[in-house]
Amino acid sequence: MDELKHKILGLINKQAPKIPSMGFSDANYHFPQVENLSINSKTVSESDRPADQEILESIEAAYFSMKEDFDICRFELGKLPEVLDCDQIQRDFKNLKQQHQVVSKKVLQLILEHQSGCNGEFEKVLEILEQVKDTLDQCKTSRKHLNVAANQFKACLGLLANYRKRKLAQNLLNNLKMIKHLHSFDKRLQQLLNEEDYAGAIIELKRCHRMATKYRHFSCVAALTYKLQETLENTDGQLDRVLSQTCFHFDPERYQKLLLAYNLLEKSEISMIDNLHVHYITAIYNSSFNVVHSYVISAEVLENNDTSGKNPYKTLCQSVGNDVFIPCLVSLCKVLFKIVLSYYQLIKWHCDQESESEMESSLNKQKLDHNLTKIWDDVQRKVSSLLLNADLASYKFDQFVQVLGVVHRLIQVGEEFCSSKSEDLQESIRKQSVNYFKNYHVQRLEELKIFLENEMWEVCPVKHTFTILQLQEFKSLRSILKNFKLRLPSSGGYSTTSTECCSSNHSQDGSSIVGHYFVRYADHGTPFDSGLDETIIEEDILANENDASGYFSEDSDDEPEELKKDFVDEYDEPSSPAVKKKEKQSVKTLILTNTTLSVLRQMGKYLQMSRLLKPIAYQIISSMNQLFDFYLYSVHSFFAADLTIASNSLYSPELTATLKKIADNLVTEFEEKTSENEYKIVRPALSPMVELRRPEQLHGLAERIVGVESVIFLTKHSSSIW
Repeated sequence: MDELKHKILGLINKQAPKIPSMGFSDANYHFPQVENLSINSKTVSESDRPADQEILESIEAAYFSMKEDFDICRFELGKLPEVLDCDQIQRDFKNLKQQHQVVSKKVLQLILEHQSGCNGEFEKVLEILEQVKDTLDQCKTSRKHLNVAANQFKACLGLLANYRKRKLAQNLLNNLKMIKHLHSFDKRLQQLLNEEDYAGAIIELKRCHRMATKYRHFSCVAALTYKLQETLENTDGQLDRVLSQTCFHFDPERYQKLLLAYNLLEKSEISMIDNLHVHYITAIYNSSFNVVHSYVISAEVLENNDTSGKNPYKTLCQSVGNDVFIPCLVSLCKVLFKIVLSYYQLIKWHCDQESESEMESSLNKQKLDHNLTKIWDDVQRKVSSLLLNADLASYKFDQFVQVLGVVHRLIQVGEEFCSSKSEDLQESIRKQSVNYFKNYHVQRLEELKIFLENEMWEVCPVKHTFTILQLQEFKSLRSILKNFKLRLPSSGGYSTTSTECCSSNHSQDGSSIVGHYFVRYADHGTPFDSGLDETIIEEDILANENDASGYFSEDSDDEPEELKKDFVDEYDEPSSPAVKKKEKQSVKTLILTNTTLSVLRQMGKYLQMSRLLKPIAYQIISSMNQLFDFYLYSVHSFFAADLTIASNSLYSPELTATLKKIADNLVTEFEEKTSENEYKIVRPALSPMVELRRPEQLHGLAERIVGVESVIFLTKHSSSIW
C-alpha cells in the first residue's frame, strides 16, 4: 500500500506544472553590491513590481518546454552578449527571480485548490483497488471450482455442450425453413389467386409480412420485407381489377370472396360499392366505344377520332354507316344488357343476403338503388347518341320498324331494371320517327295515288278464308288479335278496338312474352338475340284454279273459328241447314282489288309503328285514316262524279260531310305549296283503260261494283283494327 501511495504521489508531482529552474547559485558569481538584491533571497524588492499576471505572460515559452534534453542554464547563457554587462545581468536576474516567485506562488495556489479533489479521486482509486482485489479473488475461486467440475463432471458437460449445439442447429434449421417459406411466397400467392381464394391470399400475405418483419435481421429477409409491403399495398389494385370483371358477369361466389378480401384489408362495403359503381360507368363507356368503333371501317375517320376533342364517342356515332347501323345498334344493346343484367343480379344478391348490421345493410341498399338510376341513364345516353347521329331517312319500312323494335325492347328492359320511363330513349326515337314518318306518309299517299290511277278495278282472286292476319304486315298483330273474339256488329265493323289490343299482355315489339328479361336471360343470351328480324312468311291468300268460281268447301285449319266467320251475319239465323249452307256460300266470294290489299298492308305497317311509338301514335293513326279517306274519296270521284241525280238525295249528311272534309283537308286539284305540317295530294284520275261511258258495258257497272264493294270490304277490316 505504501508503494502505491508513493507511485500516486509521484504521478501527481509529475503532472504538476514545471517550475522554471534558474540553474545557478549566488556563490558562483560576484556582483557589485546592489541594494535589496540577493540571488538566494526568497523575496525581491516590491518597489516598481509589475502585476503577477503580467509577469506570467512575460515568461518565455522556452521555460515551459517538455523536452528532456532542454537545458535552462545553457539557454540563459546563450542569451549573454560577447561583452558582459553586470547591470544588465543583474536586471535579468531580478526579472527571473520575480517570475520564479510568481510561478511558485501560482503552483502552490493550484495545488491547494485541487487538493480536496485529489483526495476524493484518491479515495475512489482505493475503492476500485479493493473491488479489483475482490474480483480477482472470485475469479481464482471460480477457476478452482471449474477445474474441479471439469475433472469430476467431464461427461455431463460434454452432454450439455452437445445439447447446446443441437439447439443451435435446430434454430438454424427453423430459420432456413422460414427463409425458404418466405422466398416461395410468390408461387403460393399466385396459386391462391388462380384458385380465386382472395381472402386466403391476403391472410398468407399478412402472415409472411409479420414473419419477415420478425426475421428482418437476416440480410436475405430484409429485402423481402419491402417487397411484401409493396405487394400488400398493390393487393387493393389487384382486387379492384377482379372487381371490374363483375360488371360483365356477376358470379355470387366470386363476389362474396371479394367482400371477405376487402374486409381483411379493412375496407368498408360502402367504399367497395362506390368503386364498383365507377367500374360500371367505365364499363358502359368502354364497351359502347369499342362496339361502335368496330363498325367504323374508314381509316380516315378512325385517325381523326383520335384527336376529335371532348366527345370521341359522338364522333364515332356520326361515322357509322347506314348499312351497318342496325347491326351496330343490336350489338350495342346486347353488350349494355349484359352490364345491366350484372348490376341487377348484384342488387338481387344484396337483397337476399342477411346482414349482421341492419343499418349498414340499409345504407348499402340505398347506395345501390341510387346508382341504379345513374347506370340506366348512362346506358340511355349511349344508345340515344347513336340514334340521334344516324340518318334513317333512307331506310325501308321493315328496317325502320326493326330499329323501333330494338329501342322499344331496350325501353322495356329499363322499365324492369329501375322502373324508368327512359325519357332520353323515347325522345331520341321520337325525333327520328317524326321525321321518318312524315316523309314516309307522303310517299305512301303518292304511292296510293299511283295505284289508284293504274287500277283496273277487277276482282283480286283471294281465297274465301282470307283475313288480314294472313298478311305479312299483320304478323306481329296476330297474337293480339287472336286473343279477342272478332264479330260483325250491325254497323259493319268489329267490336275489337285498338285500345283493347294495346292492353294485351303481349309485347309491343311483336314477341309473345313481355318482361322478365333478367330471369329469362340470366344464364345466356339477350333479349336482342331473336325476335327482331322480321322473317317473311309465306302468304297463301290467292285462289287457285279450282277455286275460281269463288265457292269453297274446305276450311283453313290454322285459323280460329271466329276468323272463319268474318262475314257471317249474326243477326240472320237460318232455321234449316240448307238455308245456312246457301247463305254461307253466298258470302264466300270476297270482292276487293289489288289496291285494297295494298291499303291493308300499309295499315298493318302503320299499326306496327303506332304500337312502337306511343308518343306519336295519334298522328300515325290519323295518317292511317287518311289512307282510307283518300281511297274512299278516290272511289267516289271515279264512279260517282257522273251521277245524274244530286248527291244530296242519295248520300246521308254524315257521308256528305265526310267527303267535303276530305276534299278540303287532303285533296287538291293542282299542286300547290302547303305548310310544313300540312300536306295535300292531287286528286287522282281514273285510268284511261277503264271505260265508264260505253252502254254495251253497262257504263262500267262491273268496275263500279268492284270499287264500291272494295270500299265496303276495306271499311269492315279497317274497323277491326281501329
